[in-house]
Order: sequence, then structure tokens, then C-alpha cells
Amino acid sequence: MDKENVISLTDRPMWYVKEKADKYCVHKLIEVDQDERQIRCRTCNAIVDPIDYIVSLATEEKNYFSHIRFLKEEIQRLLRKRATIT
Repeated sequence: MDKENVISLTDRPMWYVKEKADKYCVHKLIEVDQDERQIRCRTCNAIVDPIDYIVSLATEEKNYFSHIRFLKEEIQRLLRKRATIT
């Protein structure tokens, strides 16, 4: 095999990824700065993308409603089960 036409991918990395300062912050405690029109996390002081934050709130709300629906179905199932026992 002709080694002159082979490019080694192990010579150097193609990308350098800068690690986040705080990998584990979920940005739950936020501050809305109306003058700067920014959302900032009060825990890690990071500027949070407003759309990302709205999406996270919408997803969280959807999960709450799904959980409530599941719990209501579980209550109905248990009530039916109790009715058959008594």
C-alpha cells in the first residue's frame, strides 16, 4: 500500500472542545434582566439562551401533565380494583 496517499487521523485532533465551567448546573434559579434583555443563571452566572429556557419550561410542563394523567389513570385503576374486592 502506498503510504504517501494515506492521511493519519491520529496525528492531531480535529476539534478542541472547551469544557463547561460547571457541567452540572441545570439553570433552575434564573434572573431576567429586562434592561439587558438577558436571562442569567443565578447559580453559575451563565447567560442562558431565552429560547432554550422556554423550551425547557415547556418540556417540564408537558412532563408534569403526563405525570398527572398517569396518576389519574392509576387512581381509576385502583378504584376499580377496590370495587371488585369489596
